[in-house]
Amino acid sequence: MLPLKQATEGGWRGCTSDTAWVQRAFDEGLSNYYVNVHTAEYPAGAIRGQLQQ
Repeated sequence: MLPLKQATEGGWRGCTSDTAWVQRAFDEGLSNYYVNVHTAEYPAGAIRGQLQQ
């Protein structure tokens, strides 16, 4: 899990730690990864999206 931090200009961006996976994602293909957003209201996951290349 790579949490995002709140941007000072609003919204959310950037991983707060362990960004070495980004290069692996591009090397292996982004379709091997997905984003799963969790919120206080939906702790098991609010939305999930498969990445595409």
